[in-house]
Amino acid sequence: MHRSGHSFMKQKIEETDAILGGEFAAHIFIRDNWFGFDDGFYVAARLLRIISESDTSSDEVFNQYVTGFSTSEIKVEVPEERKFLLMDRLLELASFPAAKLITLDGLRVEYTDGWGLIRVSNTSPALLLRFEADTRIRMHEIQERFKALILSADNNLEISF
Repeated sequence: MHRSGHSFMKQKIEETDAILGGEFAAHIFIRDNWFGFDDGFYVAARLLRIISESDTSSDEVFNQYVTGFSTSEIKVEVPEERKFLLMDRLLELASFPAAKLITLDGLRVEYTDGWGLIRVSNTSPALLLRFEADTRIRMHEIQERFKALILSADNNLEISF
């Protein structure tokens, strides 16, 4: 796990000598045969090649992964000059006693049955959030905890989740 962003991802791949690295925004690097850019067609072709050379069917490969519920990226607009200060305030106020907190890139709160993330956008005047959980109800509970945190730091923000 590392900070979001193209250059941060490439740095972590080099640092850890990883074969694969990627981020949710679809930047995926495969380093075993060629390294230097991220290309969706190359990744798709490599994945098809790996599956075709395997004795396992694509259904068997993908059915191994647990599916749950997740959100797409949620953007909370914050003026550029305030977004880092607000993130600092959120980190100060964060209280999630039943969870593991990771502050590598914003605030990621991990529970045994789901997680939430809030971080500063690298490219726009906003905070970005994502949520995932085993059930839709649990995902909404985690979202509500984050909404309360955000409003405790700034109750003037418009939150649309």
